[in-house]
Amino acid sequence: MTISPPEPVDLALPEQLLETLGQYAEQESLSLDRAMQIALHDFLVRQGYVIEPRKRLRITPATQGSGFTDTSVNHDAVFSGVN
Repeated sequence: MTISPPEPVDLALPEQLLETLGQYAEQESLSLDRAMQIALHDFLVRQGYVIEPRKRLRITPATQGSGFTDTSVNHDAVFSGVN
């Protein structure tokens, strides 16, 4: 499979949409091209045409001695502040 560079696209947008896209690009410090790519990608994800890869859940362990050792057993007392 060979991947060729994308061809430029000539696209006419309504003025209001272009202004809104420009405001988004400026607020997020993006180029207009990048803002349009993000908007189009998000639209295609919501429509179900693009499936985003799931992000892996990463839980970092707490440091030793950072909490109670019996929270799973005495959770009501721990969360109410009664020791």
